[in-house]
Amino acid sequence: MSPTNSIQSPFHAFKQIAVIGAAGKMGSGISLLLLEEMAACHFIQKIQKEENGKSASHMRLFLIDSSHNRLDGLRQYLESQLLRWAEKKIVFLRDAVKHIDSLISNREIIDYFILEAFKIVYFSSSLEEAKNTELIFEAIVEDIETKILTLGRLKKISSVCPYFFSNTSSIPIFTINSQASLDNKIIGFHFYNPPAVQKLIEIIPLEDGNQSLKSLAISIAAQLNKKVIFSKDVAGFIGNGYFLREIIFSCALVETLSSQHGTLQAVYMVNKVSQDFLLRPMGIFQLIDYVGLDVVVKIGTIMNHYLQLPLNYTALFFPLLEAGKIGGQHPDGSQKDGFFSYVGNKIIEIFSESEKHYGPIEATDWKKTCDEWLGKHPRDLTWKTLSKDPQKIEAIRSYFAQLQGVETPGAQLAIDFLKNLQKIALNLVNDGVVESLKDVDAVLKEGFYHLYGISEIELKSNHHKGLYATI
Repeated sequence: MSPTNSIQSPFHAFKQIAVIGAAGKMGSGISLLLLEEMAACHFIQKIQKEENGKSASHMRLFLIDSSHNRLDGLRQYLESQLLRWAEKKIVFLRDAVKHIDSLISNREIIDYFILEAFKIVYFSSSLEEAKNTELIFEAIVEDIETKILTLGRLKKISSVCPYFFSNTSSIPIFTINSQASLDNKIIGFHFYNPPAVQKLIEIIPLEDGNQSLKSLAISIAAQLNKKVIFSKDVAGFIGNGYFLREIIFSCALVETLSSQHGTLQAVYMVNKVSQDFLLRPMGIFQLIDYVGLDVVVKIGTIMNHYLQLPLNYTALFFPLLEAGKIGGQHPDGSQKDGFFSYVGNKIIEIFSESEKHYGPIEATDWKKTCDEWLGKHPRDLTWKTLSKDPQKIEAIRSYFAQLQGVETPGAQLAIDFLKNLQKIALNLVNDGVVESLKDVDAVLKEGFYHLYGISEIELKSNHHKGLYATI
């Protein structure tokens, strides 16, 4: 960031902005991004006006959450993260204050910036505080009724007819717009988790939406240094449209394998194939744990309602939900227990449906049997090692070309898995949810940290018939 693009920032057009659900997992990251940008705008504006003998008017960022305890944690989080941000931007800050003789050391400049930054922040548990805000970012729970009631209430109390940016990852924007009576002043603005790190944003305009709102969304995404992918306004959009269908396929695969190997063993093998054999950062069931089983069920229920997607995975989820093992993340980013139990983000144990508790994985007879049945991984390649390889896509293509000639069950499962993922991606394009396979690739690489896009891997049409499951 430089003083120039801070001056040109789209945030200058708004005196008051609010985040609803500001202290939640997504809301806290959105709050940080907005504070960084708005604080920089305010800082430059204040200094320039004071140099001209004028007083600066404050921008205001209202961070609203129903929990006072979470708001206290949000304040601490923002203070620590803004300090780190200021330290990285010290060249920008030093240039901004170069005419203020009293600020000499980096520490003095950083402290002054943070002091000024928090002058624009207002923490509250009341929606009433947002009544004069012109732009509202919504990041509350993924529940249709809650979103409609909350945004409808905000619209009713507002004195300025605000724009609404919804972080929903699955609820059609047209539903929220019509049922909350938002007069087409809403757009889907879906951050990926964690918002402060992930570079991707899905923008979901209404079919006949406000073009100036769409332009504003594009401008704000650019100012936040995010890559934009547009999605059709259909339940699940691109990311969850892909993810939920992969879950459906994976659970069907577990059901098929479990008749021969057992459910616990089938979960382990499908997770292993989808991580190790497909060269991904997480297997599908670890990813479900990361997102949260309860969140997946909510998203799946929404997509079932609008698209009649099957809920076949709920039978596999139910024992875990009943036991209160719903996954998700701790405040430090480490994973909570779901299908697996973790130390940090490392899988340690697996949940046994029959025994209702976790048991070890390593050095067990059943793991040895599963690994032998799957067969040896054909190359010493991992997501971690490949992520640092500048020629990774060539190495990955060569790997999958070789994998198609390997006749082990693990290799065949991996190719079946990949073929079904390619069908899922192609269906999203054919259904008009996304413009092209390249956009699906961008979501997978930017949003899911995959090293390759679905369209970048060529599979032989004469490969063995799908032996295990199909979508």
